[in-house]
Amino acid sequence: MMIDCHSHLADAAFLEDVDEVIAKAKAAGVARAVVLPEAFFQFQDVMSLHERHRDFVLPGLGLHPVQMGGSGNFDRSVLLSDYTEEVTEAILTNQDKLYCIGECGLDFTPYYIKSPDDKLEQKEILRNQAKLASHLNLPLNVHSRSAGKHVIDTLEEAGARKVLLHAFDAKVSTALKGVELGYYFSIPPSVVRSPQVM
Repeated sequence: MMIDCHSHLADAAFLEDVDEVIAKAKAAGVARAVVLPEAFFQFQDVMSLHERHRDFVLPGLGLHPVQMGGSGNFDRSVLLSDYTEEVTEAILTNQDKLYCIGECGLDFTPYYIKSPDDKLEQKEILRNQAKLASHLNLPLNVHSRSAGKHVIDTLEEAGARKVLLHAFDAKVSTALKGVELGYYFSIPPSVVRSPQVM
């Protein structure tokens, strides 16, 4: 049985054909898909999609380290002001339906990081989401780009135990530390462009 452990089927890009996309995935042998938001405004879309496709959609809720800026694109680092009480309340309200907290994590891509404070705020938000996941006994679905060592260290400091890392890029020794901590790693499509794999 195949399970897609990281998808964004509630994204506006799938608004008109999500039912067809799910049908094609099932026909291709995908039994279930973990569906994640990137921003708070997508939380209800994820939960609504779960209600329509309970046999397929495994919902997660969390704040991605890259958020929508004034341009209407996901082009800025997440800020502590994004991690509102409403975010936590939505997760707590839906905790019995959730399969994970996510997509959360760290993204230190220079395009998104405008100051050293951006990195500190991302780490604080990840720690908060990791603690909430531990409290609810839910796994974390973690994004990690250009921040491999930082994400492993932050998760370890937060006491995270159930972790799936996505878009992870770091040295093998850093990945091995994650393995020693019991973390799992998914293989994203971007692996075909990675010079570390070539």
